[in-house]
Amino acid sequence: MTHASGWPAEILPDNDPPPERDTAARERLEWEARAAQAGCMVCGLDEFTMSASAVHTAIGHYTTLNWAWSIRADGVVRGQFPGASTNPVHEADVAAVATIALRTEDHLGATYHLTGPAAITQLEEMQQIGDAIGRTLRFEEQTSEQARAQLAGFTSPAMVEAIIGYYSAAAESGEPAPVVPTIEQITGRPARTFAEWAREHADDFR
Repeated sequence: MTHASGWPAEILPDNDPPPERDTAARERLEWEARAAQAGCMVCGLDEFTMSASAVHTAIGHYTTLNWAWSIRADGVVRGQFPGASTNPVHEADVAAVATIALRTEDHLGATYHLTGPAAITQLEEMQQIGDAIGRTLRFEEQTSEQARAQLAGFTSPAMVEAIIGYYSAAAESGEPAPVVPTIEQITGRPARTFAEWAREHADDFR
């Protein structure tokens, strides 16, 4: 059986990424992650500072990129901490806040913490991606060693540890991730939801 990405699912090992897969989607998601991270960091140099939920925009994009090939292959998300609660920020909201803040002097010296509009677990993220693509997905928990091996195929060792550490801390807290209304206060519109992000990126998971 060959899927839309062109590689045969039955020959793929459980914990290794496919050798060739969706290059355009991967490059776009990586670009969005880098752009969001750069927006959070660079804007603070001499204008204002944004903290996008511990740069969850970048971390979340790497994580969902890591999910995409297995969702397309067999409808499974392999990872750790399905109940970890986070507050993902849509990259368009990061860009919108930066654009507004850089246009006037009203924001000089200000520090803004950005979050999405709601706390959401990884399991709920998976379910919302499933809704966006019309498939029922399941979550398969990994050991730390399996997770590191899988993530290593997509990003640097430092980012691997950042991703695992971020979700580990979220899982250990057992609390919903905090949510603040900063995006709506600055842009005048509600922050975009993860469900919106999933619908916009649905083709990356089909």
